Amino acid sequence: LRFRLSGRYRVRGTQIDKTLMGNEKVYDGDGRRVKAMVNGVTTYYVGDYYEMSGGVVKKYYTAGGKRVVLCAAAGRSFGC
Repeated sequence: LRFRLSGRYRVRGTQIDKTLMGNEKVYDGDGRRVKAMVNGVTTYYVGDYYEMSGGVVKKYYTAGGKRVVLCAAAGRSFGC
């Protein structure tokens, strides 16, 4: 794993973290996770509130900085 720091110690560019078990995590230039591959399953992350894995989209709602509700959508149905 290599980090490139710039300015106020911000990670620059996309970083890829590969573990010995074949898992992979990809981070954006701000250090936020955007993709993870664990045990052959790929999950994509959009900000702190959305993720998609295996055709299922999950949306998280927060209150006071903590996740309080998870809603999931598969196809056209969406449930909380």
